[in-house]
Amino acid sequence: MLCVVRQESRPPHLVVVKQFRPPTGKYTVELPAGLVDAGETFQQAALRELREETGFTGVITGHTGVQFLSPGLTNECVRTVTVEVIPPTRALCRLIFCRGEGVGSYTPCLH
Repeated sequence: MLCVVRQESRPPHLVVVKQFRPPTGKYTVELPAGLVDAGETFQQAALRELREETGFTGVITGHTGVQFLSPGLTNECVRTVTVEVIPPTRALCRLIFCRGEGVGSYTPCLH
């Protein structure tokens, strides 16, 4: 997901998450993402993952078609969803720890 936070008198912020990835043995900084659960649309999954990984809510402003990541090896595919994040009341540009997934979210300034 490309999630942007916009607030008056502040530059826009891109939401990213920091997660430990066992295959790498390291923390990575990524865009919020996740799997589509049975019975939900990719749009519903995007907003659910945004809430689970960051605590933020938002409105979908666009999306791509299906994108195959490595079609020579697998049928794994993704869609990129753009979300306008509803400005949180807490301060931006700081680490926010969320319950459940052990994910930290950052909102770095986009200037």
